[in-house]
Amino acid sequence: FDSPEWQPGDHTIGAQLIDRYNQVLATTDTITVSIQHILELDVYNVDGTVSSGITNIEISGNPDLELEGVIVTVTSTNDPEQSYFLSDTPLSFQNGKTSLVVEDLPTTIRTLFPDLTGGDTVQIKATVPSPSGNGPLLAESNNVTFTLAALPLPEPPRYDPEDYIPAAII
Repeated sequence: FDSPEWQPGDHTIGAQLIDRYNQVLATTDTITVSIQHILELDVYNVDGTVSSGITNIEISGNPDLELEGVIVTVTSTNDPEQSYFLSDTPLSFQNGKTSLVVEDLPTTIRTLFPDLTGGDTVQIKATVPSPSGNGPLLAESNNVTFTLAALPLPEPPRYDPEDYIPAAII
């Protein structure tokens, strides 16, 4: 049973004992197994701390499989139940790869998780859910964990003497 070559999802398997005349001597009950494929998630333009700029998220898997509906989520490690999609639509594989570009990952994360502060961590993960919605995942990636950078301190107002009229004390 070589599961990497099979499409993900539920498969029914059973066994038969057959003699040299091709006569079935015994049969087992069948069982259903779920095959889940492993995805590789890589995040570029981030060095462990989410600070600024465009972020490219690449997901790769077996190029021989047809995977549709890849979902990329970000989860707060402070509250693992709090998870959001990073894309409005599921992604599709082409030749075993797909990618997502996030224009400003720190702003996106702060919008989704307004209570997070600098030093808090988030995880990004890719999955392919079951078509039925309640079955096991068809594919799942590794988690990539990042620390959210602290917001830069606001610049203090600059004093320009020409903007002020000297007052006279009388």
